[in-house]
Amino acid sequence: MFFKFANHYVSEHKDSIGTINAPSVIQEFKEFLNRSNYSYQDEVENKLKELYGIAEKCRYSKNVKNEIELLKKYLIEEKQDIVSKYQEEIIPSIRSEIISRYKGEKGKIEEQLKYDVQIQAAIGLINNRKEYARLLNL
Repeated sequence: MFFKFANHYVSEHKDSIGTINAPSVIQEFKEFLNRSNYSYQDEVENKLKELYGIAEKCRYSKNVKNEIELLKKYLIEEKQDIVSKYQEEIIPSIRSEIISRYKGEKGKIEEQLKYDVQIQAAIGLINNRKEYARLLNL
């Protein structure tokens, strides 16, 4: 969906490369997902479906099956704002897709490197001359 959203975003914001505002992009992404009728089942939902099937197979009471359905309802409610919950992980992916539309593959890679944990750790180590020297002396 990041790919499709980036195409949509760029078509709506022709000259916005320097002004990708995370909160507004997240809001637009949520609206895009809603308009697209995007849905997915996560592992918990799949396991609940499996559990319900087992409960039926083992002839558990209607009360047990109702409780499983109630739990499923709570999970669906929790998923309603999943984008906000994981926005710190989502924003870098969206940004790199959007930037690739403006600057190509090179721009996308440059954007991804900004959020790469290993690259950031390496930069931090290089900037810490004492620690860098200590490691080289080992």
